[in-house]
Amino acid sequence: LDEPTEGLDPRQIIEIREMIRNLADEHTVLLSTHILPEVALVCERVLIINRGRLVAQESTDALTAAGDKVSLDVESDAPEDRVLERLRAAPGVTGVTAERPGRYIVEGAAKADLRPAVSRALVEGGCSLLGLKPRTRTLEELFIEAVSSDGEVGE
Repeated sequence: LDEPTEGLDPRQIIEIREMIRNLADEHTVLLSTHILPEVALVCERVLIINRGRLVAQESTDALTAAGDKVSLDVESDAPEDRVLERLRAAPGVTGVTAERPGRYIVEGAAKADLRPAVSRALVEGGCSLLGLKPRTRTLEELFIEAVSSDGEVGE
């Protein structure tokens, strides 16, 4: 199917997505599109082709996973210097970036669950914890990575 939801109204888009999911129960459905949010909503597996060469092929979950590291989005309204100090001292944390006021990206080794250590470090340090969630790559980020490097994802 080439751009199956192009030009449709929202109700028709929902109906087409459902039809594709139903077809996929018993058939292989090949969807060709540049609308990556559509891919994320409909597809279980993604293939990215760049200049006639397959550069990525995996399940959507595996492709959007953080790869060789784990990342968290952390929100706190405590003073930035205090938050950074506490986050950097948390066990398993390998890097911290202040994304914008009150928002931080915390990184650690793959398959580590940093959430308990990060939340404990902030709370014990007297810092508020307003939000904490795993960070994944979007299909847009993955696509740009795949076609920019002209190699396979992860190279």
